[in-house]
Amino acid sequence: MPHDTKRFLTNSKSSKILTEIINQLEDCEEFVISVAFVTLGGVICILETLRQLNAQGVKGKILTGCYLNFTEPKALEKLMEFDNIELKVLSDDNFHAKGFFFRNKDSWRIILGSSNLTQSALTVNNEWNLLFETSNNDSITEQILAEFDYLFAKAEYARDIIQEYSQIYQQISSDIASYRSNDTKISPNKVQQDALENLDQLRQQGKNKALIISATGTGKTFLSAFDVAKVKPKRCLFIVHRTNIAIKAKETFEKVIRDKTLGLYTGEVKDPADYLFATVQTLKTPKTLASFETNEFDYIIVDEVHHAEAQSYKKVLSHFKPKFLLGMTATPERSDNADIFKLFDYNIAYEIRLHQALEYNFLCPFHYFAIEDFYLESEQVFAKDFSKLISDQRVEHIIDKANFYGYSGKSRSALMFVSNVDEAVQLATKLSQRGIKAKALSSQDSERVRQETIGELESGLLEIIVTVDIFNEGIDIPCVNQVILLRPTQSAIVYIQQLGRGLRKYKSKDFVVILDFIANYNNNFLIPVALSGDNSYDKDELKKFVVSPNNYLAGESTITFSNIAKEIIYKNIQKTNFSQLKNIKKDYVQLKKELGRVPRLVDFQEYNFISPEVILSTKDTYYDILLAFKESVVSLNQRQYNIIKFISREFTPAKRLYEILILEELLKSKTMSKTYLEKVLRNSLGDFDIISFANALEHLSLKIFTVNAGRADYEPLISMDEQEIRLLISDAIDESRFLYEQIKDLIEYNKLVYFQKYNLNKSHGLSLYAKYSKKEIAYLFNQDYANGGVNLAGYRSFEDKVLLFMTFDENKKFDTYDNKFLSKQTFSYYSKKGKTLGDRLENALSQNRYKSYVFARVNKDNSYIYLGIVAKCLVAKEIIAEKKFVEYIFELEKPLTNEIWHYFKAVYKTKI
Repeated sequence: MPHDTKRFLTNSKSSKILTEIINQLEDCEEFVISVAFVTLGGVICILETLRQLNAQGVKGKILTGCYLNFTEPKALEKLMEFDNIELKVLSDDNFHAKGFFFRNKDSWRIILGSSNLTQSALTVNNEWNLLFETSNNDSITEQILAEFDYLFAKAEYARDIIQEYSQIYQQISSDIASYRSNDTKISPNKVQQDALENLDQLRQQGKNKALIISATGTGKTFLSAFDVAKVKPKRCLFIVHRTNIAIKAKETFEKVIRDKTLGLYTGEVKDPADYLFATVQTLKTPKTLASFETNEFDYIIVDEVHHAEAQSYKKVLSHFKPKFLLGMTATPERSDNADIFKLFDYNIAYEIRLHQALEYNFLCPFHYFAIEDFYLESEQVFAKDFSKLISDQRVEHIIDKANFYGYSGKSRSALMFVSNVDEAVQLATKLSQRGIKAKALSSQDSERVRQETIGELESGLLEIIVTVDIFNEGIDIPCVNQVILLRPTQSAIVYIQQLGRGLRKYKSKDFVVILDFIANYNNNFLIPVALSGDNSYDKDELKKFVVSPNNYLAGESTITFSNIAKEIIYKNIQKTNFSQLKNIKKDYVQLKKELGRVPRLVDFQEYNFISPEVILSTKDTYYDILLAFKESVVSLNQRQYNIIKFISREFTPAKRLYEILILEELLKSKTMSKTYLEKVLRNSLGDFDIISFANALEHLSLKIFTVNAGRADYEPLISMDEQEIRLLISDAIDESRFLYEQIKDLIEYNKLVYFQKYNLNKSHGLSLYAKYSKKEIAYLFNQDYANGGVNLAGYRSFEDKVLLFMTFDENKKFDTYDNKFLSKQTFSYYSKKGKTLGDRLENALSQNRYKSYVFARVNKDNSYIYLGIVAKCLVAKEIIAEKKFVEYIFELEKPLTNEIWHYFKAVYKTKI
């Protein structure tokens, strides 16, 4: 039995049991599941996969129990919708068996352990499971399946007991809800405690303003109330941009502060109170501002402070002089050209983004589904043909998907985001005509109408509010249990804001369902950017996320892409040019705002902005980028420029640190002995290699790769003899402090990216699943790539090593004799034409006489991904065609991870 099929499975930050179960379901021809109980959240986690299996005609059996009535009737009802699933319930208090069984041809893959079919068991609980493979006639398989068949025969069909069981479950749920409703204690959570301490420290340092960056639903308003209660200002002003937000904020403060009077100050209400909750529209009038002294309020809070550069906010904030000013926002980036960070003197008291909030369990878990829209058109086509947006076929498609993927709770409370007001009105009308209570709401509606409509949704009089963008921020509707996105993504920030409308926890909501209808939109790549939280714009990383998203996500939330949606997004990533200057400038401007200075290259890596690799694929140096963005930087002469070009083009990003550490040491003392330098590097690098050290010295002294095109302007950075190493560019550095800073920046960036990405999961000197160009591979194996000494194509041997290269063209169908994966651990590989097992290298490969390193890539313009070394050759045989060649089947030392397996598997278009 291949050892890749015997593994321990548990939930961790980098992997989820859910991912393995989905992978096994996708590859099976029959499945059997036995769990003590099942919840709707657990079913939703695998819902799209079950839908695909149903379409393919793959049959399955599910056996569950009703011990302590943990199994949810809605979960049973959802499973009963599938024609391919035989569902039974065992009424036996002793039934606790948990196992997942997947048949594929003549073998079974089995997961036995502790996991039930619940969203927490599949994603976050400390569960122990063992995955193993057996043959159909294996005695263990026969015993397990016989026991399952015995229990399955005793059990009752779910359809026969669902009505009675639902009544019992409903009564017990009501009793539990009544008990929980008595818990009214309100106190700061761990994150809020940390933020309160930071605010205290800022005030102790004499700071009079601070910024809180906190994801939607994480309790920003409660945090401000806790701080006000702690500071005890005589008077406090809470500024918002809408009346309904002022009302909600006041209600929150009333739960925390009992010794002060609280009131509203809006267009319609002006309460006399110690603490006022006011709209900026009311405050901004000259008459209103004149009625308040500039020092009237000791403490002022500005909610959604990214609006603060608007003229209305400027008027208000310039009038008042509080002892302390607190700004709160989930999205400081939305301030367009405004510099919110500067407004608050760069005093960030606390920052928590979506992924951290999910990890800390501050938000309601979400189950996100990217599904294809009825019309797979571009936004330009929809703009010309509005009728498609509101066609009966599209409406029926939306209703069908919304009903299928469902929601948590007794009834639907949904927000539907669309492209324009006309679409909102028409869709709301057509939904209502089909028995779904819906209303359109937009910025054209008054505050009163908005409040009434929200109230109808909260009370159950409405099922869906169809809106354009008025709910992007600020509004708090905790009952929302379904969010439907029917518009192209223009901004990752707005996308997360709309998704976040359903993430507030609510008493009768275990999760929120997010339905994203995908068409051929220009900015589909922003979906994985937003959901992953990875702003590097690395195409390979985005593709990996699309094919295997759940391992990236903290907490119980899940992400599922339908096959068609996955392909649409995948192609959009491939065709989009992220290295355009306009894309880089967007991140550059934002990072400059946050830092309050010109960003260094290392800052982009450190603060999770666009990757420096993308930046340096646009220009030869970061200095060129600064000039393109018209920054006032010191000019470099040609020699100085060539120095940073040399380091930027040849050694950045660093896949090994020898060259970078040598430069770092020589910047400190311009001359040192070779023995001392070797000692420093031995202490810095755990896997020091004397040959790589010598090779790096040859790189920096230009003893190799001197003739290649584009490198003619390089000069040696160092000189060396048997005893001593000298820095040859010290005079250029002495002439320009800016040159020194640019070199230091490159050194810091290269050290950071190496330890973050290329010093992890090492396997025989390289980082498993890291990306390497041909040049970098040559450097790592101490080969003279630039002088034409290495032809890295197909396979190449030197010393006792062989490098095996594979390129998969996603636009080309596979031929019989193309290299390809056969499983996570085995792949077929073909020799060059005309070669036989009688040839030296080809025979050595068949006998495992070399250490063979495997590299693969998708398309010729991409870097290779390192897959480890070959453990053994399983098959080697000569093929006679037009010319003889050798077919090998190799086994990798370690099986591919699920993420990498599915990344390459996506190229094949069919099961492999």
